[in-house]
Amino acid sequence: FFRIAMTHHQKYEANSWKFQSRNESRILESKTMDLWQEQMGVSTLPEMIFGDNQVTFFHEPSGLTLDFNCFDAIRGAKHKEGGEEDPVVKYAGTWKAKREGKLTEQDQGIRWTYQTDYTGTLSYASDRVKEVQAIDTEQGINYELLKDTSQPIKCTDMVVLYEDELHDCGVSRCYVRYRVMPNCFFILL
Repeated sequence: FFRIAMTHHQKYEANSWKFQSRNESRILESKTMDLWQEQMGVSTLPEMIFGDNQVTFFHEPSGLTLDFNCFDAIRGAKHKEGGEEDPVVKYAGTWKAKREGKLTEQDQGIRWTYQTDYTGTLSYASDRVKEVQAIDTEQGINYELLKDTSQPIKCTDMVVLYEDELHDCGVSRCYVRYRVMPNCFFILL
């Protein structure tokens, strides 16, 4: 019995932007996972890391690149506070208390495993742009633009970066989904 790795690469260009996604079905080898753990300074990583998967948006005139990759997404995962790096599932406190025979009210502040605050990796060509800075804004998503069926979707893809089965708690998954329309593009992480 053998498994064939499914590979899918997609490229699209529109309005001075280049959109590229790479979606590989194979997960990282254990030696690469060990190296990533060492580089990140953590003792555990998600069970399935699709290390070759990547989504890149490149703006040709400015040299601006917005990249979504596995390593940076995992590095942005929130780990336990107090300097401990091990992720914790929501019910860990309850399970531990049951084992010790002391059931206490669950701490609602415990986050799901591998929840990331990653918003992409921004870079630029220094010879074309002096500085690029991402800022928080109150501007929300223009849902009317997204619902506008007169704007055809020219390109769309979904790329899984990592996944972890949370045993009795379901699955934690980080993926990038995007779509390109004639006058805009939309990214969901």
